[in-house]
Amino acid sequence: MKLDEFLTQALIDSLNNDLIVPELITVYAGNYLAKSLITQDEMTQVTNAITAHQTAQAQETSTSESTSSSLSSSESTSDSQSASDSTTTSESASAS
Repeated sequence: MKLDEFLTQALIDSLNNDLIVPELITVYAGNYLAKSLITQDEMTQVTNAITAHQTAQAQETSTSESTSSSLSSSESTSDSQSASDSTTTSESASAS
């Protein structure tokens, strides 16, 4: 394996394993490109991997937010049902 391939793959693996933040990977890749350690095509591979990673992260975040808001609304419904049950029970007790 050549050095340029190794560096490119190492950056992409570090990104996918959440070892290095995407912004820092961009800096590293830019430095490698400036020093001719990787090619422009390899820089494009790294930036495409970053874009795909950030898109996946955004989708994951929106999915977990929608799941938690679904849970919150069902918890609210449950809480209001409990309050309604308590009111009915206390009204029955006072009527006796």
